[in-house]
Amino acid sequence: MRLSWLIADDFNAIQSEEEKRGSSKKYSSNCPLFQQFCQSYSLEDLGFQGSNFTWNRGLVFERLDRALCNSHWDLLLPKTTVYHLQRIMPGTLIDLFDS
Repeated sequence: MRLSWLIADDFNAIQSEEEKRGSSKKYSSNCPLFQQFCQSYSLEDLGFQGSNFTWNRGLVFERLDRALCNSHWDLLLPKTTVYHLQRIMPGTLIDLFDS
């Protein structure tokens, strides 16, 4: 039996230039490993609705929070949506899930 699962967290890694604004567009050193991890386990990024960025410091903005799922999750709950909601403290954002 194959399980359906979702993992959501602040992965502290960006996957593309569009996920960072404000300073050097250079990726952080752990991003290639994160991309390799996602590919190795066939993880799909669920995307999001709301703010493009989930973290900031000064004028630097990044999307560090994300929800990843396997194909079994996507088949069972194809309408799962991630919402980036309002900030509750400086530099952070709340994520809400609906399916």
